[in-house]
Amino acid sequence: MERVQDGIQNSLISALSNIGELKVRQQESINKLLNSNGPVNYAVIFPCSGRIVSKKLDADIFVYGDILKEVQ
Repeated sequence: MERVQDGIQNSLISALSNIGELKVRQQESINKLLNSNGPVNYAVIFPCSGRIVSKKLDADIFVYGDILKEVQ
């Protein structure tokens, strides 16, 4: 399942990167910004943290997440 998740994530990043109005950042640079004030619980990213990252990235919108398989 992990390969499928990576493939979907990479395809989405590539597709969004090809839209001229969007700037897509590498996950590593965003993780570095999120962790700059200490460890982060990625289950919850508070709006104030999102605003800080958005400002540092000069972004109007900040989208961050993973693709997970639903466990039934």
